[in-house]
Amino acid sequence: NFDDPSIDAKYRAWEERSLKAPYDNFILNGTWVHRLAATYNAFYVFLHLWDHFLNRGIGLRQVSDWMMLLHGRNAEIDRRQLREHVEEFGLLRPWQLYGCLVVHYLGLPADEMPFYEPAYLVKSKRLMRMIIKEGNFGKAMKLSQRHARQHGFRRRLTTLFVIQIHS
Repeated sequence: NFDDPSIDAKYRAWEERSLKAPYDNFILNGTWVHRLAATYNAFYVFLHLWDHFLNRGIGLRQVSDWMMLLHGRNAEIDRRQLREHVEEFGLLRPWQLYGCLVVHYLGLPADEMPFYEPAYLVKSKRLMRMIIKEGNFGKAMKLSQRHARQHGFRRRLTTLFVIQIHS
């Protein structure tokens, strides 16, 4: 959920359209599997990653899942539509920060990273150190220490501050 009700309503509308859209079906071990359109799925997986970072702790698992989706379905992603939504929901900077991380640390080719911005290299180094230091899903450093009694916007500000100061 987005804190701003108007932004949340826009996201929910896109989500509903995406869930009702024709699925990209494939067979895996004799079972039909339905998957979402690549553009929406790329955003959704990033949103899940971002939620883990802000609220639950993140591991390289979420980052790798997103990277593998971007790599595997790169040709299917509508970059214009994706950028509209990433900007509309105020996530371009975090998207580009994580994008720099997956390019420089996990090996995604830069041309496969939508809206790749190499200017985030220093911050992506800090972010990677933070993920490693906190351990898988923040278990090494309890999130309660990072987010003690904070909610909503204040928690997000604290999280962004933490990224800035980690070195």
